[in-house]
Amino acid sequence: MRWVFEWSDADLERGGCTSTATYQWHVNGSPISGATSSSYTVPSRLECGDVRVHGGCDVRQLQCDVEQRDGDGEPIAERDDQRERFDEPVRWVFERPTLTSSVSNAAARRVPVALNGHPISGATEFDATRCRAGLSAGTYVYTLVVTCGSCSATSNSVTVTVSPAPSVTIKPIGSTSLCVGYSSGPTLTSSVSNCSGMAQYQWYQNSVAIVGATSSSYTVPAGLSAGTYAYTVVVTCGSCSATSNSVTVTVSPSPSVTINANGSTSLCVGYSSGPTLTSSVSRCTGTATYQWHVNGSPISGATSSSYTVPAGLSAGTYVYTVVVTCGSCSATSNSVTVTVSPSPTVTISTSGSTNLCTGYSSGPTLTSSVSNCSGMAQYQWYQNSVAIVGATSSSYTVPAGLSAGTYTYTLVVTCGSCSATSNSVTVTVSPSPTVTISANGSTSLCVGYSSGPTLTSSVVGCTSTATYQWHVNGNPISGATGATYVVPGGLSAGTYTYTLVVTCGSCSATSSSVTVTVSPSPSVTINANGSTSLCVGYSSGPTLTSSVVGCTSTATYQWHVNGNPISGATGATYVVPSGLSAGTYTYTLVVTCGSCSATSSSVTVTVSPSPSVTISANGSTSLCVGYTSGPTLTSSVVGCTSTATYQWHVNGNPISGATGATYVVPSGLSAGTYTYTLVVTCGSCSATSTA
Repeated sequence: MRWVFEWSDADLERGGCTSTATYQWHVNGSPISGATSSSYTVPSRLECGDVRVHGGCDVRQLQCDVEQRDGDGEPIAERDDQRERFDEPVRWVFERPTLTSSVSNAAARRVPVALNGHPISGATEFDATRCRAGLSAGTYVYTLVVTCGSCSATSNSVTVTVSPAPSVTIKPIGSTSLCVGYSSGPTLTSSVSNCSGMAQYQWYQNSVAIVGATSSSYTVPAGLSAGTYAYTVVVTCGSCSATSNSVTVTVSPSPSVTINANGSTSLCVGYSSGPTLTSSVSRCTGTATYQWHVNGSPISGATSSSYTVPAGLSAGTYVYTVVVTCGSCSATSNSVTVTVSPSPTVTISTSGSTNLCTGYSSGPTLTSSVSNCSGMAQYQWYQNSVAIVGATSSSYTVPAGLSAGTYTYTLVVTCGSCSATSNSVTVTVSPSPTVTISANGSTSLCVGYSSGPTLTSSVVGCTSTATYQWHVNGNPISGATGATYVVPGGLSAGTYTYTLVVTCGSCSATSSSVTVTVSPSPSVTINANGSTSLCVGYSSGPTLTSSVVGCTSTATYQWHVNGNPISGATGATYVVPSGLSAGTYTYTLVVTCGSCSATSSSVTVTVSPSPSVTISANGSTSLCVGYTSGPTLTSSVVGCTSTATYQWHVNGNPISGATGATYVVPSGLSAGTYTYTLVVTCGSCSATSTA
């Protein structure tokens, strides 16, 4: 777009010319070739800030029409004697002045001059003397010779002065690409040449005069908001002015950049991959460029919008930022800290056997040792790779009651963001064997026995080769390591409890017990209450009584006669029955106390046959009182097995001293009847004669 100012046309005023006038314009007294019209346009288009045309005594009034034209020169809208603002820089273009043959004696009209809708300070009139024209610098006096028929007249002169235009350039010291919030702007310095007087300066920002900016240099102030600022300086040297080239200062909005980590920023030495840091940029007015930094230093080659923390970093703290540059502006992101911690070391050991058997009462305790832990250690125990609920202490006791199997224990220790897994400890729970023992032979023995029973074992559930150890009363029996054991002879009285410990691998089982009792032998004696010498036909036999010593349990009794047990004779006493035939009967008693028996001494009962005795009188058995001698009684004994003894009786009463085989009835008996009998004893038997 541009402003175009054109001179308005005026009717030619003729005066004093009685015929057709001919014209010839002159400059500095020399005719101008081809300048034969009633008007003359000073050659070449003028370009400057403002223009004034002045001349001799008659100056034609200047008329300025303002119109807006597009890039093709077509009118858009008309404005009269006013300024108009456009969205892009334009230049002032003025048509060269036209000199006419008749001008009024009026002063030049002042017309306000504007650029981009803003008045240009001091540009209030058109001044041809301050503009560069096609003419070179100098003074040009224009006259017009008008010929009317045979007469000519030379006009007054119009002097056009073309002064040398100054030249001014400006350049910045410092960057012209700034960011919002910059602390200082560039300094614009001017360089002026061809200045015919004292130079005067006026700086412009976006075609608006900067108040007070009248030095040869200008420093762009801090604090400008985002935008584009075009700076020029107008230098006035005498009547001529020149506008410098423009320097554009761009204030860009500062970009905003944030970074985030995709992945953990707490790593451990030896990690396989680090997190990816991604950036998010806003308010970037150009193509963003990136530079990642770690701990304040740029990372070579890290110029993408994202950055992956490499594996293999040593232990330490790494602070990552990214500097994003958008055009002339840079912004540093927030920081993301990646911590690489040293990995802890953990080992576990056991207190107690790790080879257990089903039914064990307590398991081993696993204890841990941790080193290189950078924070508070946290613990998690695992059994066969499965976390044990609640097992979060530095030690762990394997619980009782595990079934048969293999159990592998490990410990994961976490120190901050780092974890370490310990070595493993394997606890083996084997099925316990089952062992029973039995005795072949009596387990109730008596002191002095000749041989003991044989103990045999039966083992079930042994998964390896069984080993044996026999025990008696809880103590191992030296050398008794076979599957069987014979109780030795000669043990003293007492109770002997035998068990067998069978070991299968790591498991042992103790059998049930077999008790062998060695009892002291009892002592038994028997006595007869009553005669043991009996006669056939006796009415009652003697009572045999027993006396037992050293019986440690309830005694049982068995009476024997002649070596044979008497049926039903199981009491502590025994009455020899009546009615035994003549003979000898040897009685013994077998007393059993627990496992021991003792046979008493014997008591012999003799049943003798009864003797037969007869007596006869030699002499009269009928006597008279005063008789001088009585009859002699003689005996005859049959069946007497031993020496007979005699006892004579009279009227049932034994006759003292009458113990011979014969008896003489004494004289002197008083009158009466005297009955005489003889009792003959043969051993234990007696027989009474008939009277």
